[in-house]
Amino acid sequence: MNKGVYLYVLCFLKTIVFSQQTIAFAWPIDTPHVITGNYGELRPNHFHMGWDFSTGGKVNFPVYAVADGYVSRIKVSASGYGKALYITHPQNRLSLYAHLSSFASVVNEHVKNLQVSKSNFEIESFPAVNDFPVKKGQLIGYSGNTGASQGPHLHFEIRDQKTEGPLNLFEFYQLNDTVPPELTHLAFYDLADTICPKFLKSFKLKKNKNDSLFLTDDSLILNSATLGLAFSGLDRFVRWGNPNVIYKTQVLLDNEIIFNYKLNHLLFNEQRYVNEFTQTVDKIKYQKCFLPTLFPAAIYEQCVNKGRIFLADTFFHQIKIILQDENSNRRTISFFIKTKKLNSYNKPKIKTGFYVDCSKDVHVNAQQIQLFIPAKTFYYSTQLTIINKLTSDFSLSIKPQATNLAAPISISIKPPKQLISKLKQIVLQQGAVVYAPQIHQDSLSYSVFNLGDFKLLADTIAPKIKSQLSKKQIKRLHSLTSFSFTLLDNLSGIKDYDVFVNNNWVLAEYDAKSHLLTYTFDADTPAGDLSFKVEAEDKVGNKTTFSYLLKR
Repeated sequence: MNKGVYLYVLCFLKTIVFSQQTIAFAWPIDTPHVITGNYGELRPNHFHMGWDFSTGGKVNFPVYAVADGYVSRIKVSASGYGKALYITHPQNRLSLYAHLSSFASVVNEHVKNLQVSKSNFEIESFPAVNDFPVKKGQLIGYSGNTGASQGPHLHFEIRDQKTEGPLNLFEFYQLNDTVPPELTHLAFYDLADTICPKFLKSFKLKKNKNDSLFLTDDSLILNSATLGLAFSGLDRFVRWGNPNVIYKTQVLLDNEIIFNYKLNHLLFNEQRYVNEFTQTVDKIKYQKCFLPTLFPAAIYEQCVNKGRIFLADTFFHQIKIILQDENSNRRTISFFIKTKKLNSYNKPKIKTGFYVDCSKDVHVNAQQIQLFIPAKTFYYSTQLTIINKLTSDFSLSIKPQATNLAAPISISIKPPKQLISKLKQIVLQQGAVVYAPQIHQDSLSYSVFNLGDFKLLADTIAPKIKSQLSKKQIKRLHSLTSFSFTLLDNLSGIKDYDVFVNNNWVLAEYDAKSHLLTYTFDADTPAGDLSFKVEAEDKVGNKTTFSYLLKR
């Protein structure tokens, strides 16, 4: 082999070896590594997709790049992740740092210039590979409480860059965890109806002196032979620490595995599956150990009959539950069950209404209401009932209300004559949730995430704006570093907002959770008295303007 060929082969082999090496990720923050939210944690309408690092109720701790790479995405939002930074790394990895108070200087300047050029606080940017390269351990920002954060912390993720799917961070980091998972309650469902699980009964667990769990009666007699098991439990990284979700659960029937889940490979388009994965009964949240018709397959393995327990006789059978965290700490409980009577699957009985096959796109046109339900929106095939009272009291119902949806469905209606004159302002209200309309000629459509009872309302009231300055603060104007306004809307919610100082647009930060719009005095603030004008618009087009003269 000549020298040139030898060097080429050597370089090629080095490239292969390097590309296959696992990246050693650094920690993103120097605070004590107290995790207050783990991967897969059960949140309202979604699984938590990363780790939350506690910052002790304070903001502005330095945040660092966990590996070499480049800033590939920057997003600033009044809700969601707030100020968020995304870094692309080798080997198809991407890291996310969310709820930041601010970015490091170079990125911060880029963001501010973009906000000013677009006259908008909320922006999204996708820098090129060479715009903002970073090195492992480089300062990239400061921890905060922006967006939908419920308190100061750093939300951190590592994702698969191709799928954008967040990965379980225990693949890259180690925590000193010697605490096994805990169980507090067990529950059983009657699954004889193939599309309608029925909650049967729950049992409270106790601990003995050896820290072992047990049932007061470990031989349970139930009234169904087709059963589903559920449990309520938690995991902690340290004793008395934050309650987190349990990473892995196995259920064995007579020593044969019938159910096995592991919280890995969660995807954003499957987040609402958390509503089917769990059910809250009498204020206790249970995790189901059986599967619906449709489910995210990546988190399950070795599920026999979708986890359903079939009892073919009236003898006692052993159930064993094994819980495990990412550090292989385990908790096991065993008990026996039997049934008083034998039964089998019941085919769904179609009475009235419409039967929706969950595997297909479905168009429903009934009661002068049109529904479009995309395939795989329902987890079970479901019988729907529609009740239209729009002409009498502006209400409509789509039942069963307890049906969980993986994605929104579309409701299209022709509004009652009494509301036609306010067509663009008709919102659809469901409890505390309000949906703004899409208008198609004389019809309205709404994209909704839940079934149940709805009501049409005309949103004709513009947002309210008021100053946050008290009389005492006005007397101490020389010491003020910022000026805040409260934006409130009665129905559809705030869509847009602008602040002008002496008739020039200025950058102000909006925090949706606190309804605060804040202007910070800086080198660009004009000298002398300041004439503030704040404009706000809701989601159906109602606008309001608020003026304030700040004498300095």
